[in-house]
Amino acid sequence: MHVALRRFAEDLDDPSADMIIAALIINARLRGPGLRDLLGALADSVREELDMRRKVNSSRRSTRRSVQIVIFVSVFIAVVLAMIDRAFLQPYDSAFGQFVLAIIVAIYALGIVWLRKLARFDMPQRLLGTATTATTASQNQPSGTAAEPGTVAAWREGSRA
Repeated sequence: MHVALRRFAEDLDDPSADMIIAALIINARLRGPGLRDLLGALADSVREELDMRRKVNSSRRSTRRSVQIVIFVSVFIAVVLAMIDRAFLQPYDSAFGQFVLAIIVAIYALGIVWLRKLARFDMPQRLLGTATTATTASQNQPSGTAAEPGTVAAWREGSRA
């Protein structure tokens, strides 16, 4: 059963779902009481986390849209200036002007990279490993013993010491 739950966790590929699945794996292994209360508390916690993710995503969406507008407007103005008033861009015809233009473009590119980095979201690390890891671990163990999540194994090692 634990292998099926780990495969299910791998299919979902979500850190929030890993907490719930880890509770199911531990309960299937230890047959402890209180699963209903634990799952209820986890459901509340996951619901709050997902609400927060939704708010952050909507905030990031508006930031991305603002960045796209700024990039479009500045490129549009540069192209329009190049087409309408060549005399305005005449200082960039010399070697020094090209150097200054290269610096301006580099600063602009660094700004875009910086804004992109700010808009990126790294998913939290998953609690459970991959399903292939669980299958490999269960094959390497003596028959009759089931593979357990790494966090449970670490807890067991800590409690034995």
